Amino acid sequence: MEFARFDHDCAAEAVSDEDEVRGLIARALRVNGFRVETAASGQEALEKVASTKPELLILDLVLP
Repeated sequence: MEFARFDHDCAAEAVSDEDEVRGLIARALRVNGFRVETAASGQEALEKVASTKPELLILDLVLP
């Protein structure tokens, strides 16, 4: 499966309490040209979003 390629440096954040899922998403985004931040909780995600202001946010909707 191929993803769209980006020629510019976009920020993204992957949020999941599952390490493996978070890592897979982050890797797929990095391979496709994104600068990636990750977070394991909603609170951590809010703190990072406030400082990095990502263009893309992928969020696990069932966080504990």
